[in-house]
Amino acid sequence: MSPRKHERVLGIYPTRSGFAFAVVQLDHGLIDWGEAELSSNSDEVFVERILAQIYRSLPAAVAVEDVLNTLRERSARRRISLITSYLGERSVELRAVPRTLIVSSLGMNDAATKQQIADQLCIRFPEIAHLRPRTFAWKKDRRMNLFDAIALAVAGQAKRMPKRRRPPSEPPEGTRRNVSRSD
Repeated sequence: MSPRKHERVLGIYPTRSGFAFAVVQLDHGLIDWGEAELSSNSDEVFVERILAQIYRSLPAAVAVEDVLNTLRERSARRRISLITSYLGERSVELRAVPRTLIVSSLGMNDAATKQQIADQLCIRFPEIAHLRPRTFAWKKDRRMNLFDAIALAVAGQAKRMPKRRRPPSEPPEGTRRNVSRSD
């Protein structure tokens, strides 16, 4: 059994009032999920709660949104940056997940909407189907934050999955090996 099989990834999606989180483990699926409401809007309280969630979840990696090419508001980008800087000081790996990896890890095309991503996550994890907001509700419904965190955790798993490679002794398909004989 490979250690990768038991790897946990914690997806964190900062919100205006706290953050949504999800813990995914390959051999167990969706382990934990929820939304943390903060009593204060301070960055210190935010970091404390993130660190408490990391301690509780014991992940091998934390997946956050890659904010390089995103339209997220400034406070969300700042909080993702805080997570990045604090994880740099710890043994937990950070995985910045671009949207393209989210949709590809779910087997969808780049034009997939948030609603379609949530629908696909409900198929994969039926235990959260009752939480799915209805069409276009994500614009006003906070529950979509939870689906964003789950999508980040799933894509965070995919980001580090090793690709199968041919052993060096095996030639690429469709090619022949030159065998030289020394007589």
